[in-house]
Amino acid sequence: MRHHDPSSPPDPDRLGLALRTVVAWTRTIDVDQPYSALVDGRAWTLRLGDFPAEPLYTLLVDGEVIGSFDTWPPSW
Repeated sequence: MRHHDPSSPPDPDRLGLALRTVVAWTRTIDVDQPYSALVDGRAWTLRLGDFPAEPLYTLLVDGEVIGSFDTWPPSW
């Protein structure tokens, strides 16, 4: 299992790969994290940012921040 140092910045390669992955999102009842999905056995969550001061979305995989972005990927 890969351990992530929370003080290190997210890996842009992991975010890029995630943004190209086909994902079937499910709406949640959490207004701060309105979407979740199970991808290859891992829990993906989208957290909303305080746009425009922050990026619109932040992707978390198993609770780890993968990265933030503003534009919804076409494969999602």
